[in-house]
Amino acid sequence: MADDTARRIEALETAVSMLREELARAREPPRFRSMHQTQECPVCGGRRILHFRKLQEMTHGGMVDLSLQKEFSAWWGLKHSGGALEAYACRNCRFIEWHAISLDDVKPDGNDVVEIESVERPIDPTPYR
Repeated sequence: MADDTARRIEALETAVSMLREELARAREPPRFRSMHQTQECPVCGGRRILHFRKLQEMTHGGMVDLSLQKEFSAWWGLKHSGGALEAYACRNCRFIEWHAISLDDVKPDGNDVVEIESVERPIDPTPYR
């Protein structure tokens, strides 16, 4: 009888341990995987993706690359300054993702471009958040 009780307790402890691991995984925020990373639409799962490597917009001086920051020059007009953009579009559901090719040349100015660094917050362990 004691041997049977010990086996049952061991089985229950194993089950509780597995449930705790599963609960910890369920509490983790879901990871969003982009079309840029997977070549698959995160919305509908479609695999027919268009990649727009260079995006341009019309200005008074002609075409300029679409970017996050622009500079205006009295001689040359509007020009790309930083954060050139590319886009991915799903042919199936028409979902579009924008990506900065690089952010190395983007300079926060405190007005139009503000850099935010979030602080990791603790996860509330209670079931009623």
